[in-house]
Amino acid sequence: MRNYLITLTAFLTIAACTLNEPHLPSWDTKWTFFLPVQDYELSEIIKEDSLLTADTTANGIPIISINSSDSTDWERIASNDMTIDPDDDRFVEKVGEISLGDPEEIKSPELNLDELLPPVLLNSGDTLPPYDPLTAHPEVKNVEFERYKSVHVKKGLLWLTFYNETFLKIRSGMTIKVYNDGPSLELIDELVFTESIDPSETVKSTTIDLANQTLSNQFVLEYSIPIAGSDTSKVLTEEDKSGSTYSILHLDTLTVDQAQAKIPSQSFDRSKQIDLQNQKHQLKHAVIDRGSITFIVDNHLPIDSDIKLTLYNFLENGSYKTINLRLMGDENRVKTIDLSDMEIINYKDPDAIIDSLGFNVEATVDSTTDYVTINADDSVAVDIQIDSLYFESITGILDRI
Repeated sequence: MRNYLITLTAFLTIAACTLNEPHLPSWDTKWTFFLPVQDYELSEIIKEDSLLTADTTANGIPIISINSSDSTDWERIASNDMTIDPDDDRFVEKVGEISLGDPEEIKSPELNLDELLPPVLLNSGDTLPPYDPLTAHPEVKNVEFERYKSVHVKKGLLWLTFYNETFLKIRSGMTIKVYNDGPSLELIDELVFTESIDPSETVKSTTIDLANQTLSNQFVLEYSIPIAGSDTSKVLTEEDKSGSTYSILHLDTLTVDQAQAKIPSQSFDRSKQIDLQNQKHQLKHAVIDRGSITFIVDNHLPIDSDIKLTLYNFLENGSYKTINLRLMGDENRVKTIDLSDMEIINYKDPDAIIDSLGFNVEATVDSTTDYVTINADDSVAVDIQIDSLYFESITGILDRI
């Protein structure tokens, strides 16, 4: 009850105003309460005759007493005044790029001596007569990579190492055309060796950039080999007659966005922020009384995967809250997390207002021994549904309640 005593003499004395003290909540939290405010004007009070009383002071001085009263109820805080309501959100973790693992190499079929020299030269028994320079055009050679069936390449390199394990000297200008043997035979590139190649020498080709090409796992090599002539006869040894040339195809680590392949185990992750700037309270730190968060996780990958969700703003026993899920290929899972007693913080700057909630999803796919079809748009999709969060203590800037 508030009582006001106003005395009019040669001066105006305003006596006491008494308020009931507000009843504070039981949690240990610093609050600023904005209690009702009312202004009283003396001219308005005088108009009410019932509020005027003739009186005298102890010294017999005549005075007029003006009495007014008002009441203020206990100020109470509803539980929903200590809450924030983050928006639900969704984010999709697309594969984007798929690695096909370590570099792979494969040996082409060999070119034997009888494919490099005309048969007439070899019909002389063990003695090879003198011969003029010539260019050999042996039959094409097919090679097949085992790791994949077909791919669309984002990043990748291909090159050859050519082995001349014969007694023949190869003149400069040898070419090897490399074809992709897919639905149709398509030239990828022509490799030109500008230097001569001596007997028993190994040389490396230039590099072919495979970016943006759609490739099968089968390649065709077409050789054009200029062989230097000889003006002397040569008696052939068994080693000479068994000599050959061949190529090793080197396929650098392929990064693809579409593949039918054996996929090695690999991880990829994405992060998401949910904005909190429009909440009525601005928090630096809080302890959650009750509330929950629900994740709806869709594994749109054709491969079994381990999914790890990290909640950066929520601390459980001093560490970021994490959820680990094991999902089969194309499986859907709903997971609800009770956030009671967890702390909520600004993980980027502990002294700053929490302006967003940060989440991370990391997917680790199993390796496969069978061929699977995967593309860059395959994904792990996560729907985030956050219940209202009620707090037992708050540090921050609080709006009026």
